[in-house]
Amino acid sequence: MTQSLLGLTIVSLTSFTPTTYLDMTHNEYYLKGHAVTDPIANITFPVFAAASTLDKVGKTYYFISENSRREFEERAAQEGQLAKEENS
Repeated sequence: MTQSLLGLTIVSLTSFTPTTYLDMTHNEYYLKGHAVTDPIANITFPVFAAASTLDKVGKTYYFISENSRREFEERAAQEGQLAKEENS
């Protein structure tokens, strides 16, 4: 929606759909090969936006936050303890 005021054209931003760089971060084609999924939060995001990473048994895990990484490590430790108890 546009309006004219004192000879100036004013564009209403509420009806404007921006096409910006940020939109590219949600574009599946653009992110192909660059998107990762946080195993705890189940959120897919670009590799460069990872707040934390963890290398475990030759695999790199990417996390959207430090809290997500801590929870992953806690769950892995609990699962490891359960596996040890089951094998005993």
